[in-house]
Amino acid sequence: MQRRSILSVILLFFCFFIIVPSVVFFGFIQGQYRASMAESAQDKAAYTLGQIAGQYTREINELEYLLAVVTASNDGQPLRLASSAIREGNPFMTARQLTSQLSLITSYSRNIASIVFFRKDQGLFMYRRDLTVSEESLRESQWYQEALENPGQMQLTLVPRKTVYAGTSGQYLLIAKHPRASDNATDIETVAALVAPTVFAPIEDRVDSGRIGDLLLVDEEGQVLTGSFSTQMAREWPPERLKALIQGEQGSVLTKDSGGRSVLVTHQRLPRANWQLVNLVGYEQLTGDNTRMVLVATALYAAFMLAFILLCVVVYRRILAPIRALEGSMAQLERGDWNLSLPTDWRSREMNALTASFLHMTQEIRRLIEDINRRETRKRELEIEALQYQINPHFMKNTLNSIRLLAMIAKNHNIEEVAESLGRIISTTLEKTGATCTLAEEIDLLKSYVHIMQVRYGNHFQVRFDIPPELLHCVMLKMLLQPILENAIYHGISIREIAGDILITAREEEGALQIDILDNGNGMTARQIQAVLKGETEEGLRTNRIGIINVIDRVHLNYGEEYGMSIHSQVGCYTQVVLRLPLLKKEAEPCEPS
Repeated sequence: MQRRSILSVILLFFCFFIIVPSVVFFGFIQGQYRASMAESAQDKAAYTLGQIAGQYTREINELEYLLAVVTASNDGQPLRLASSAIREGNPFMTARQLTSQLSLITSYSRNIASIVFFRKDQGLFMYRRDLTVSEESLRESQWYQEALENPGQMQLTLVPRKTVYAGTSGQYLLIAKHPRASDNATDIETVAALVAPTVFAPIEDRVDSGRIGDLLLVDEEGQVLTGSFSTQMAREWPPERLKALIQGEQGSVLTKDSGGRSVLVTHQRLPRANWQLVNLVGYEQLTGDNTRMVLVATALYAAFMLAFILLCVVVYRRILAPIRALEGSMAQLERGDWNLSLPTDWRSREMNALTASFLHMTQEIRRLIEDINRRETRKRELEIEALQYQINPHFMKNTLNSIRLLAMIAKNHNIEEVAESLGRIISTTLEKTGATCTLAEEIDLLKSYVHIMQVRYGNHFQVRFDIPPELLHCVMLKMLLQPILENAIYHGISIREIAGDILITAREEEGALQIDILDNGNGMTARQIQAVLKGETEEGLRTNRIGIINVIDRVHLNYGEEYGMSIHSQVGCYTQVVLRLPLLKKEAEPCEPS
């Protein structure tokens, strides 16, 4: 039977008899407690929403009855009086008679703020409180247009008080009706009533909001019309998220808010309106009364930890003492002292084996270090010898021609074309004498480089050239455009998923040659542009700063400070590098670039 080490036995015991049972127990208790609290909060929220919805239904029924009485009582006499009052400019007797009838009709409702009669085309009569908004704005409102489109039907909406009365806050319930032609022998077009709804008072002024969360009134698009807002959580829900959570007539769901906190969302649709009552309860509120559970859990955890400490004390002499000795020996090795002296007669078999292995390991390490030192010395000698052998450009070109010939024989056109392009680059940069070339030769070099990069990136980008023929014979320094194009491809285009597009143009600008390299890559910030132009390292910037600063230094050294490079960019959109050079032309016109 294979024996286990003491350490493995202790670890297994601690895992199976302490950690695993405690995790399972705490997880089970927490799950049961959370489910119970969530169910209780859900039932309470559903009851509250049901009570408010019932009260809302009663108020709406009373308001619809009131509006029906206004538009149909006494064979439409209120409508006729309102029409006469509007036509006659509100004469005293007519207005007084109409006000008397409306006072009688609304005597049982203290919440009526205003009743407004709208005459066709123009003119209105307001009962009780006058509105501060213009008649034109009222007629252009969505609720007014919907009332006209649905004769005989009640239109409900919730409007902020400040939009109809100056200097007030809160919400008003507006109910409007366009009387049918059969019920209306006058020219009154629409009747609207503004009501201060008592049903929404529990939403805006909740006394117990801290106990069962926040109540919100939400429209069909998820916009919050009013609410208690007792916590910041209620203000952070985006409309599209609320709209997705409150589908259906009623329901409840446990989800997470924008901050990752668990929230119980309960909702119920209000009848005869596209509004939802929403109750938001945070997980912290659900589990606020869990002091006893926390105390029990803490006591159990303390007991488990005490048992583990006692176990550690028991095995201290058999495990920790030898480990301390090994630690001291390791510190001795860190100081460079290889003369170790460790006892090998510990009471634990495992510790004796570990000590012997450690001593053997230190001897092997010492031998390996000496061997590595010998190898490094020889390596440096070989590197010095290797520096004596240089591959000249002619040999590299011949080798590339051999590779190209083999690719032609094997009919591997990609390798053939890449070898040919690389050969042209080597021939241009290494074999040709002089530090300058024509713009046509520089463009040929770019096209060879572009071909190699398109093979590498799988045609993820395209490079277009717009060079006037009369500028192709302009003289410039070699290899000025290649580092800029490399940054545009590798640091701007390759890291984006969209297809890359690079446009290289040239023009004569104020007696100078101006070359623009424009890409639709990742772009740079103003701070990153300054870092590139100064050759500095900027966090989050992937660019060949050595190549760019080399181009800038070469232009300044050869042509002066009035020439050089500028960069214009917008993050996520584009980067434009502008290279300004002196306009130097050859006498003989070269051929256009291939």
